[in-house]
Amino acid sequence: MRVMRAAILAAVWSVVALPATAGYADHGPNNMMPTNDVSVCTDIASTPCRTDNAQLTVYRGATLSTESKSDVFTGTNSWYNPTDLDVSYVSTAVTSGDAETDLLYGISNSVPSGLAAYYYCDDPLTYDWKCDSGYALFRHNDFVNPTRVCHETGHGVGLTHGSNADAQPEMTDTDATLYCLKTPSVEPDGLGPHNIYWVNYVYPN
Repeated sequence: MRVMRAAILAAVWSVVALPATAGYADHGPNNMMPTNDVSVCTDIASTPCRTDNAQLTVYRGATLSTESKSDVFTGTNSWYNPTDLDVSYVSTAVTSGDAETDLLYGISNSVPSGLAAYYYCDDPLTYDWKCDSGYALFRHNDFVNPTRVCHETGHGVGLTHGSNADAQPEMTDTDATLYCLKTPSVEPDGLGPHNIYWVNYVYPN
């Protein structure tokens, strides 16, 4: 998977300008897209993307159980609504046009057996690190919990793991600073101050 990503990114690297970011000394490594490893949003599964603006619309699909829908609400409302993102919930998903739903959550057998869940962008913006509409998919309702929702939502707003140049400078994927973005994610971790800083840095109200 990472080889495919590298091949795609090599073709567009020269036309993508990375934005300025705050100093690492005060806020630790930058694990917000774009990074040294991934500088554009693609529709390759597990590639993080920023959502296209601070208005984050959420759809909880019919494949989710009642408990899973509640976990999606907890994982998004408790940890992302207090940031500069404005999280709202829709009863019908919009998957085309100018006002697509930002994140759609559901159960899918497309999730590999070795994973509990993954995020992918269904509508990447060309030569950018943003996504118009993406999916956070879980292999089974038994794998849905607020911390995993926090993790996949993080990828849907641009937060990455720590290793393989996903963060600048690199971190381990189990670094406690990553909170719910650790791999594997561990309950009851939420978003954490480090990730909250970077979300607010790129999505100012």
